Amino acid sequence: MNTVGLFQSVWSVSSIYLGAILTSMGADYFPRLCGMNDENDKIVQLSNEQTRFVLLVSMPLIVGMMLIANPLLKVLYSSNFILAANILRWQIVGTFFKVLIWPVGFILLSKGKGLRFLIVEFTWFFVYYFVTRFCWPYLGLDSAGVAYVVAYLIYLPLVYIMVKPLCNFKYENHNLLLILLFFLFTAAAFLASICLNGWISYICGGFIFVFCTMLSGFEFNRILPASLWMSKLKSLFQKRP
Repeated sequence: MNTVGLFQSVWSVSSIYLGAILTSMGADYFPRLCGMNDENDKIVQLSNEQTRFVLLVSMPLIVGMMLIANPLLKVLYSSNFILAANILRWQIVGTFFKVLIWPVGFILLSKGKGLRFLIVEFTWFFVYYFVTRFCWPYLGLDSAGVAYVVAYLIYLPLVYIMVKPLCNFKYENHNLLLILLFFLFTAAAFLASICLNGWISYICGGFIFVFCTMLSGFEFNRILPASLWMSKLKSLFQKRP
């Protein structure tokens, strides 16, 4: 029962809290995608735009949560849940791949390919279950975190293969560059959190988080310039009585 509690706490943080961001974005993204069902060029463009936006919004949160996994679990639950910190870090790495492929997976539904969508979802759950069972004798509860990463490493190319024939989807070069940079930030944060201890871990992690946030902010400013939304906020406050 203790193991179940540790797993449930980690699942809530990595899947439910971070998943809430994706769910809220999907409420706007999916209807727009369905509205251009026969316009493949626009579908590819919109999916790339959504991929970029999701990465920029979620990456500081992903890197930050990985770096403060121990105090985060202690604050949200208790010090007894720190034992699950490594699982949380593994699942956050998997969440990076989940965020990366999430906008692409919606194309299957917008094209009415429910069977393909069912296949890729079933594959994820099968791989997750199989790897967890296989690794359990060697890794214990950590096997659930490792399985989460492995499942998304298989899920990501599978979704891409399923979507490619439907609209000739491919990532834009700028998105590929962002994916590489954010992957390096994620990997660096993961290594810093498990290989370093004490203040050294937090200092190195702090630099990683700052650089990741700066990159997200710089890229986000290219999409929505700060002067634009600042002027909107200013006009909004000026209208208030």
